[in-house]
Amino acid sequence: MMLIDPYVFLPAKGLDYSKQRLIEVKANLKKILNINRTFNCGIIVDQAQWKYIERTYIKKLTQLFNDGDLNTALLSLRRVIKTVDMSTTVHIRAWGIKPLFYNLASKEDIDFGDSLARSAFYCISNYKQAYLFIEEIDGRNIKTHTVGHSKITERLRWRIYISSTGLNGAVPIACISSMRNIQVPWTTRYDILLPDTGEYSFTPPVKWYLRNTDSVITRQSKPVFLDISDNGWANPNTPGGAYHWDVYLKDQKWIDSRGADQINVTRYGVTQPEGTPGTIHHVPTGKANLAKNK
Repeated sequence: MMLIDPYVFLPAKGLDYSKQRLIEVKANLKKILNINRTFNCGIIVDQAQWKYIERTYIKKLTQLFNDGDLNTALLSLRRVIKTVDMSTTVHIRAWGIKPLFYNLASKEDIDFGDSLARSAFYCISNYKQAYLFIEEIDGRNIKTHTVGHSKITERLRWRIYISSTGLNGAVPIACISSMRNIQVPWTTRYDILLPDTGEYSFTPPVKWYLRNTDSVITRQSKPVFLDISDNGWANPNTPGGAYHWDVYLKDQKWIDSRGADQINVTRYGVTQPEGTPGTIHHVPTGKANLAKNK
């Protein structure tokens, strides 16, 4: 089952809806509906909280922008969601929810946090598993690292945990924002464009899901994702979209294989003729005389 972060429907904090925000809301609705169809993943919403969101935010958004695609997406969403009375006297403990709602600084965010905890408990109790579709907001649950044109996004919250009587300890619920987060679970913490197949695929540390496992550091003056072998994966320092990752090697097997300590690996999601994900995209400038042909 899937839960929906209330912030999917809200404007940027402290601001009103903009045309850009309309585009973002529609994009998120499309992702939610695609996940629902592709994985037959039901959607659970707190009845009282959903009425509040409809009345306070969705109504305003649809009145400001009489957008046909938005109206169609909302109609499709209403058809597939299951509204549930989440009122309960059960004591629920939750971890990770408080920072998602700005440390519960307002009554609205307190209500959002309480509703999410109850909804998560309901899903785990009745369906044994749940995903939380999350709105990614810089400073809330993601942090952007930028050096020149090299930029990566660090996930600050990739799981929440729920515990209560009858549950087997603290149960994790993955925070997702794309279908690939379900297909490749470690992408909830790392970039969805890191390749998981091929000779030079990204393999996360065994305990990638623990907060004390480093996922992002600086290497060669660039922010990088760390894999299980301490290789650093960086976006190229070039403007525009990239087709590969700059990989700074620590894995001696890869260094010996290539004859160099840096390789360019084709990223997930590219189309031909750019190459196959997890394979060498090209030899870095200045390394051509060192790199071995494969």
